Amino acid sequence: MRSLRAQLTALYLAFFTLLFAVFSVFLYGELARSLRASWWQTFVKVRLIWALPQVFVGLKVATPLAIIGAVIGEVVNPDHGLGSVIALSGQSSDTPLAFAALVLLAVLGVVLFYLVAGLERLLVPWARSLSS
Repeated sequence: MRSLRAQLTALYLAFFTLLFAVFSVFLYGELARSLRASWWQTFVKVRLIWALPQVFVGLKVATPLAIIGAVIGEVVNPDHGLGSVIALSGQSSDTPLAFAALVLLAVLGVVLFYLVAGLERLLVPWARSLSS
């Protein structure tokens, strides 16, 4: 129960970001339906192809937001985690520990962002040609 609030905050921030990023793909599906494409053709050639770049955009935005949500949840209920380290070091005036936790969180955010970007380059190579 102690980290459930942090997990739910991170989940809410990440879920709605992904939802809005992928929602635009439904418009392409309606276009394919108006051109009399079958369900399978619409799914494979339109929805899946156009949804994957949007999913990765949403993941790149949601990853730092999930970290922020987890830290906020941990600051509110300081039992475990880097958010509680920041909150407790602020109370005990241990500024170097708070900065070390912030730097660690920043490094974690950058590493996770570039991990998602690397997966995007690997799994969705056509997205780079669309954006340039």
